[in-house]
Amino acid sequence: MTQRTRNTEEANRIAQEAMSEAYNNCRSIYTSVDNTRDQLRVSWRGAAANSYFEALVLWLEELRLITNDMNRMIGTFGGTVQQMLQTEDQAVLTGSSWIGELNPNQSG
Repeated sequence: MTQRTRNTEEANRIAQEAMSEAYNNCRSIYTSVDNTRDQLRVSWRGAAANSYFEALVLWLEELRLITNDMNRMIGTFGGTVQQMLQTEDQAVLTGSSWIGELNPNQSG
């Protein structure tokens, strides 16, 4: 039998925590690499340094774009979870109202 996918508050919490942790780790890496670059820039000069710093700027820019996308995804996920919960609540209310219509002889 095929397992059905279920939305639970615990699963949503775990997913939110995992996304936030990944986002925070990427931000921390960005800050660390940027600080190291600034420290290197003080003492490292020449063509190799210039090439390295240019490549690093591009890498940092890509990481910034990724973290921005991650942040948007976290926001979207939070909104999606709220929509799922509202939909589930509405389905429970709708289903409860059907009991009387489907079983008019049953009190309830």
